[in-house]
Amino acid sequence: MDFARYCEEQGADGVIFTIPPYVLISQHAAYVHFDTCMSSVNIPCGIYNNPGRLGVQVMPETIKALSDAHSNFVVDKEAVPSTEQLVQVQRLCRGKVKIMCCDSPYYAIVIPTLGVGGSGTANIGGNIIPEEAALYSRPWTSIQIVEECRESYFKWFPLLQALYTLSNPVVIKAALRILGLPGGHLRKPYEEYSGENLRELESLMEKMGVIEKYGVK
Repeated sequence: MDFARYCEEQGADGVIFTIPPYVLISQHAAYVHFDTCMSSVNIPCGIYNNPGRLGVQVMPETIKALSDAHSNFVVDKEAVPSTEQLVQVQRLCRGKVKIMCCDSPYYAIVIPTLGVGGSGTANIGGNIIPEEAALYSRPWTSIQIVEECRESYFKWFPLLQALYTLSNPVVIKAALRILGLPGGHLRKPYEEYSGENLRELESLMEKMGVIEKYGVK
């Protein structure tokens, strides 16, 4: 909450909140947490619903209650392998809270998110293939965009599978180094991506034209 206020004071466009790590709380406690955070600032707010990392899923009814209570609650990023979650958030909030999603290939909710009226993705792939990720992340406002989204997403799905081989940001940082970009090193206890796995990633990026297009010469 204090950090959110600091962000607002420094001119941030908005803030995203999550369930606090390492606390397995009820939906009521989740509501109170987000309600307190959103009440502390006037800038736009969002939530990142990632139970795989945080242990608690923010249910659609909780998101709806927060939407009713806070005019500055504008976006819900979903990282949940459930199309029911997407449908219920969209149905209950009626578009007031914009749905975005991760591009994890193991959840594979990009197309379902856009199909129910979602606004796009907050993705990992865009760190490596920014133009292509933008193409498969656009809201579906025409059949042409729908077709281009499917074509792009299906084409780049194997690369997304490779980028999500280990927990983020392990493979992403390795891919950035392959491109010659300043991704930095991993904090401990993460281990660097190396050996045969790294060679296979580089080979795939070469084969798909990623190094030619985005590599720093």
